[in-house]
Amino acid sequence: MLHQLQDLSLVDRAGRGRWRPDQKALLDRFLAEYPGPGGSEAYFYTLDPVTDVTVRAAGVLGPELAVSADVGPDLILAWRRPSKVIWYVRRLIAASELGLVQAQGQHDANVVVRMPKDHSVFPAPPPVAAEAQGAEIGLADPAQMVWDLHDLGRADRIEAAEELYKWLLKHP
Repeated sequence: MLHQLQDLSLVDRAGRGRWRPDQKALLDRFLAEYPGPGGSEAYFYTLDPVTDVTVRAAGVLGPELAVSADVGPDLILAWRRPSKVIWYVRRLIAASELGLVQAQGQHDANVVVRMPKDHSVFPAPPPVAAEAQGAEIGLADPAQMVWDLHDLGRADRIEAAEELYKWLLKHP
């Protein structure tokens, strides 16, 4: 497999029996070819700041929650004020318990809840986490966050994605 990755210029030989990944090439390939997490998606709206409702969700869901755009990237590298959040969950949530109201679609939602088919959005141990308002928040894989920011669109999110991309290359 490593030879196949080398043929794709994704890894280099670093000496006898050792390989060095080309992090930029691997990340670029992921972002270009990833079809998305699949699974189901639900749309909600809250009048509360999305970071506040995310803190509540972390208290209810614990390790079954992985937070992405806009809140997740903001907890890693504050770049923009979060106005929307994507939660990856392993089980259904009681939206009313968290003060969420069903939205008609993604266009009027500020909370997107995804139960992904692709579980790589949930980082392998040790979990990627950040702290907000005294609560530990489980984060989605940072590469997923970059993809999500691009997927949501808007110039300010694309700019945040670029900054997170640079951060990710410095902090593998």
